[in-house]
Formats: sequence, structure tokens, C-alpha cells
Amino acid sequence: MQMKRDSVLMTDIEGRGNTEAIMDYVLAWTLKMCDRKNHEKVVNEALLIECRKILSKLVGIDIGEGECDVKTYMEWRKIDLVVEVNHNGDYHALLIENKVKTGLPEHELKDNKRIFTDHYDKDTGCIQHYWLICAYSPVPAEMIRLCERDGFQYTTLEELSDYNAFDVENAIFDEFWRRCW
Repeated sequence: MQMKRDSVLMTDIEGRGNTEAIMDYVLAWTLKMCDRKNHEKVVNEALLIECRKILSKLVGIDIGEGECDVKTYMEWRKIDLVVEVNHNGDYHALLIENKVKTGLPEHELKDNKRIFTDHYDKDTGCIQHYWLICAYSPVPAEMIRLCERDGFQYTTLEELSDYNAFDVENAIFDEFWRRCW
């Protein structure tokens, strides 16, 4: 078992509030790394497996094998992250809102879901997923209430990863997903 290590990247001692933007970028990068054909030069097998484990949790199926086409869109119509996944003939779209240190406004999830579904309901066969991902652990009760009210699933970064697992020898992944912050 490894010792718990703190993230330098995700530490915001100065209080600038940039951690949520960094989280958006690293989440998008992590999910794009599931697409082997577009990233063969930068994705080793250990990184591919770990990134696909995270994506599998979010879409609710095993993404471990086969081709996986992933596209990400940050701040699409004010939604933190939208992810499109094609895997073995299935088409998934994920709406991801993330929270690091801020609260969740009363209507943010509902409004963003409406914008998202207005767009993706036009794609027949598209399996839609709605997520709130928190750096908080556990997810605060008020956020859980809003998620349940608006049909969102919720999780924490801690639940998506394993801070005690061994590094995959990729500086970005290891710093974000293997360190505590």
C-alpha cells in the first residue's frame, strides 16, 4: 500500500479559484485518453486501462475492450463538460457538472439538463447521462437533494479513482487521480 500523497497541481493556496477550471480540463483530457486511435503516441496500456475504468463508471458499462471514440466539449452552452462516447455501436452523451469549492445554485442542474436534452433528444438512440462530480467527499446533503430532484447521479473524485493505487507513469494522470487534494 502506498502512502497518501497530496496534489501540487490541485492545491490553491492563493485562493484564486482556478481549481474547478483545472478539474474541467483534466476530466476532459482523461476521458479523451480512452480513445486509443487518436492518442496512440501518448497513451500507454496502464493509462488507457485506468482512464477507461473512470469512463466505465460514468456510462455504466465496461469500456475496457474495443474501439472507443470520445469527444469532449468544455463550457458548451455554460455546461462544465459534455462528453460524447461511441463504443461498440452504442452512443452515449454525458453532461458533467463539477464542484470544487463552490456551492450548487438552486437551478443550475435543471437548467443545464434542459439545454442538454433539447440538443441530444434529437439524436435517436443516444443514451444520456447526467453527473455531478464533486471534489467534496462526501457530497454535501444539499447537493444530493438537488441531484435527486433533477435526475442527476453524483459521485466524488475519490469514488472515481483510487488514491492508493500505483501510478501509471503519466504525470498529468498521476498528479490528478492519484494524489489527494
